[in-house]
Amino acid sequence: MNTYRLSSSEQHNDGVLCTNEAVNVLDFRVPAGIAMKILTFGEQVDSVFTNGDMVLAGTGNVKIKPQTEVLRGGTETVKPSVTTQCCKVNQWSIREGKPMNVYALPEGEGKTSHTAINQVWGDARSVMALNGNGLYIFNADQGMEVQDVICADNSALQTFDYANSRLLLVSRDRPPLWRNWP
Repeated sequence: MNTYRLSSSEQHNDGVLCTNEAVNVLDFRVPAGIAMKILTFGEQVDSVFTNGDMVLAGTGNVKIKPQTEVLRGGTETVKPSVTTQCCKVNQWSIREGKPMNVYALPEGEGKTSHTAINQVWGDARSVMALNGNGLYIFNADQGMEVQDVICADNSALQTFDYANSRLLLVSRDRPPLWRNWP
């Protein structure tokens, strides 16, 4: 494991960088510039966010389910497959150097471009993950189940901003949405 500097009064990193193998936590005070490498074990990282000691990575794995149909006479034919994407947000602690939580989004069917996680955000109270099916909000204190879903209507190219319990959700194909949360 890589060495890193992080005191309780100084929760600091200079950013994160994703490669095919790992999420690299950057700290330019150490000679190599990388404070910690978090292995992703083949998961595709679509979005990453850091907040103090916390690193969040939105990942997705595509699952292809071939469908078969039995015709009269017992003959099987293969129909076009159904593609699902298993999306989740992995949370790691820089200080402890280990995974802390996994927040799973409901499994989505259809275009994988709509189910890939576009953006993640989190603090001590909540974790948020956005994909084309909506903004999923998890309450970090009450477990890893979805607490709320905002605008689950297959919108394209969404992004959000959250500050002072105000949430702004913007999409290319509909007007912006303001909401108080929680």
